[in-house]
Amino acid sequence: MSSPDERIAALSQDYPAWQIRHVVVPGPQWWATRRRPLTRGQRAAGLVPSIARWNLVALAMELAVQDEIAHHRGYATGEPAPGAVRVADPTPRAGG
Repeated sequence: MSSPDERIAALSQDYPAWQIRHVVVPGPQWWATRRRPLTRGQRAAGLVPSIARWNLVALAMELAVQDEIAHHRGYATGEPAPGAVRVADPTPRAGG
């Protein structure tokens, strides 16, 4: 099994917008914090500034969820994707 530092390095390659760390204290032991602050719009879209989970697998799953939300809302690593068209509601409307 790899060390926490090796696992952090591997996960950090997949999620460079996040600072990932292992904390040995009571409570969640794996943390990820965004490297850049979120705007109100990003928070309203469902992006979160930090995540804490009991194990690395759960943390990786939540990071994947955050990436999926960002992708669907036109954000890349916490910033608007180049050339992205952002809309308030991407659901098609009848008659339009």
